[in-house]
Amino acid sequence: MSLKRLLKLHRVYYLIDEAEARFTEGVLEEAIANINEALKIKLDCDDAYLDLGLIYMRARKFEEAMEAFKKAVEINQKITSVIRQLPKLGIVEIPEGFFDVF
Repeated sequence: MSLKRLLKLHRVYYLIDEAEARFTEGVLEEAIANINEALKIKLDCDDAYLDLGLIYMRARKFEEAMEAFKKAVEINQKITSVIRQLPKLGIVEIPEGFFDVF
């Protein structure tokens, strides 16, 4: 793996970490901005779409959340098992049956 690619990947996960910090603080618009910046660098980042889905869930933007979760699954089918566990974590309010499509 080239150094340039590694630096890009590092930047992507730095932005995801920043988004998670903003999410925890309740600063959702900044969290979304961080994730969108990460996705500009690496459009196929399932972790970014997973976090984006959670942020949208907290913001009660359920259509956007579902789109983000579906994009994560398109990129990585195995992330479905993570998505199915989200209701148990209790970090966001999830409408009844929301994850039934997974």
